[in-house]
Amino acid sequence: MADEITYKITLWTEHISGAGTDATMYGQLIGENGKSAEVVFDNAGNDFEYGTWGTYSITTTDIGEPTQLRLFHDNGGYRPGWCLGLGHVQHYAPVEGSRYPKLTQWNLVIDTTVEADDLTDAFGERTKTVPGVWLASDSGGIDKTFNLKRSSKR
Repeated sequence: MADEITYKITLWTEHISGAGTDATMYGQLIGENGKSAEVVFDNAGNDFEYGTWGTYSITTTDIGEPTQLRLFHDNGGYRPGWCLGLGHVQHYAPVEGSRYPKLTQWNLVIDTTVEADDLTDAFGERTKTVPGVWLASDSGGIDKTFNLKRSSKR
């Protein structure tokens, strides 16, 4: 049996009105040599709420270098649309002769903005838009694939 690799997926539900969802969320990693199974993202408690981080795992056979993350939901529950603000994928690999693993991180490429409820940004400035993308049936679909960019941090 081939070795399995576990990736940690961390996602930020944007801090804007209506951003959270009660829909069942799924993820799938796509790599240079294949793709993972579709995995339900579900932790204990209430996931994908307004202004929260969530971390989920995908364990798969070797798919090569991850290049994309597919996120989608079942469009169920009350107000099923979801607004993703940020995200990244991480993998910790053992290093021979060291007790410390090597971390590799890929950031989701989100090059769109969404309208916000007149927020104050990190510099104290008022803003009407924030980085993000909606996964909603009325705004382009409930199934989207995001490119991954390898982080320059080592």
